[in-house]
Amino acid sequence: MLIRPSPSLCRIPLLLLGAALLAVPAVLRAEDALPGVNDAAPVVQQSENDEGAVGKRGRITPFNGAALPEGEVPALQSPEEAKRADDEARKADAKSSSLRPASMCWSGWVPELPALPQEKPFEGKADDAYGAFQRGYYLTAMELALPRAQLGEAAAQTLVAEIFAQGLGVARNKKDAAFWYGQAANSGDPAAMFKYALLLMEGRDVACDKKKSEELMKKAADLGNSSAQFNYGQLLVADMPGEKGLKAALPYYEKSAEQGIADAQYALSHLSECRWHR
Repeated sequence: MLIRPSPSLCRIPLLLLGAALLAVPAVLRAEDALPGVNDAAPVVQQSENDEGAVGKRGRITPFNGAALPEGEVPALQSPEEAKRADDEARKADAKSSSLRPASMCWSGWVPELPALPQEKPFEGKADDAYGAFQRGYYLTAMELALPRAQLGEAAAQTLVAEIFAQGLGVARNKKDAAFWYGQAANSGDPAAMFKYALLLMEGRDVACDKKKSEELMKKAADLGNSSAQFNYGQLLVADMPGEKGLKAALPYYEKSAEQGIADAQYALSHLSECRWHR
C-alpha cells in the first residue's frame, strides 16, 4: 500500500528554503572577496539561470590567483592614480633603456665580440679533381686524380685513397686505399700521414708497425694536422703516465684545440684543473 505525503508537509521545506534565499544579498561586491579590484569595476548581477548565490566578479586582477601575506594588501587606486603611476613607470623604463648600451642584456654585461677576420682570397690554382669530388662527381674525380697520383702527386694520391676507402663511385677496396695512403704519406701529405699512421697502429690492411705509426703521427702533428696533434698527445700520455706525459702532451692538445677539435678542448678543460698547470 502506497502512502502519499500530505501536500501541506511538502510546502514546509520550500518555505524554509525561500526564507533562506531572501536572507542572502542578491549582489556581492568583488572587493569584499579579493583585494585589488577597483571600486569602479562593473559588477555582474546574478541571473536567475546562474547556479549558486555568489555574484560574478567584474574584473580579473593579479591578486585573484594567490593569497597575499597579512599586512601587504595594496591600497586600492583610482583610475586616475593608476594611469599616472603607469605613465611614470614607462618614462623611467624608457630613460634606463636609453642609458643602457646595446651590448647589455638583462642577465648582465655581454662583451663585444671581435669582428670576423676578412677571408683571404684564394690565389692558388683550382684543383679540378677535388672540385669534382666536392660536387659529388666521384668517377670524374677519380679519372682526373689517378693519372696525377701515378706520377707521385701527394694530394692526388690522398684523394684516390679516400675514394677507394669510402667506395665513392667505385667498389670499396681497403687494400687499394691503404696502398695509396702509404704512397701519399711517403710523398709528404699530412692528412695521409695521419690516416696511414692509424692503419699501422691497428694493423688494418697493412702490417702492424707501432714505431713507424708514432713517427708518422708526430710528423703529421708537427706539420699542423689537427687530428694528428690530438692523437699524438694521447700517445704521449699513454707512453708516459702521470704529470710528465701530460706536460708533454699539453702543447699538442693546445694546437689541436685551437683548430676546433672538440676532444682536445675537452682534454684541456681537465688539464686546467691540475695544480701544475695553473
